[in-house]
Amino acid sequence: MAAAGAGMKPIFLLSLPRSGSTLLQRMLAAHPRVATLPEPWVLIPPLYALRKKGVFAEYNHGSLNAAVTDFVGALPHGEADYFAAVRHFAESLYGCVVTQDKPYFLDKTPRYCFIANELIKVFPEAKYVLLWRNPVAVLSSRFHSFGNRWRWYNYKVDFYAGLNTLVEFAQQNRERIFTINYETLVESPETTLQGMLDYLELDMQPALLHDFVKVNLQGRMGDKTGVTDYSAVANQPLHKWRETLCNPLRVQLARNMLKTIGQSRLEFMGYDLAE
Repeated sequence: MAAAGAGMKPIFLLSLPRSGSTLLQRMLAAHPRVATLPEPWVLIPPLYALRKKGVFAEYNHGSLNAAVTDFVGALPHGEADYFAAVRHFAESLYGCVVTQDKPYFLDKTPRYCFIANELIKVFPEAKYVLLWRNPVAVLSSRFHSFGNRWRWYNYKVDFYAGLNTLVEFAQQNRERIFTINYETLVESPETTLQGMLDYLELDMQPALLHDFVKVNLQGRMGDKTGVTDYSAVANQPLHKWRETLCNPLRVQLARNMLKTIGQSRLEFMGYDLAE
């Protein structure tokens, strides 16, 4: 076990849920210098404590927010002190997982899409990999993951608040992050991995393209579908959305979602609205 922060190098994989992040996580987990766990989620509570809204709890979250922000305001360096403490908290936990041979800890938590802007303040020196996927395919995958049942109300926030935050984060930190499109990862995995590993300052391991299928991340969170359905990098998911959006209601939902995202943001993500 490493001491808190001692040689530990955090990597944050950011994306919307159902964007292929589990595939990319398993590829990185196959690297001999990368440690990871399915989905930690540990940074959401301390960072949401600074927000008035977004939490439903038995305690009064408004009162908690008022108390925490008053406390933070009384610290010598305000938010900077709080973020440093959150960083120490996370590093202490990550440090329980990393080893001298595996100094990199990969935190893949899709719901970090809501806290990306705070996250980079907590970990200004960390590495950030942002994974985009065609939002219509993401929408389709959400339906598919629930057995094609209609549960739009459960995840519509991802396509509005989550996606908006990720676009804003990427626009403000272009020089500090590495961006990948899921489609490119699936179609050209070796080239895409090489670029990402160069950014992460890790050596390329050709076995990553094959050994990721041996990675078994134990836990209740994370994608179980892709792990069981595919034993290699496959391009079937690129076109699966056409089958899932098979009725007028879902098609109209996809149209409304794309209209809300808008052409400029889609282009920034690497997608063409007309297509």
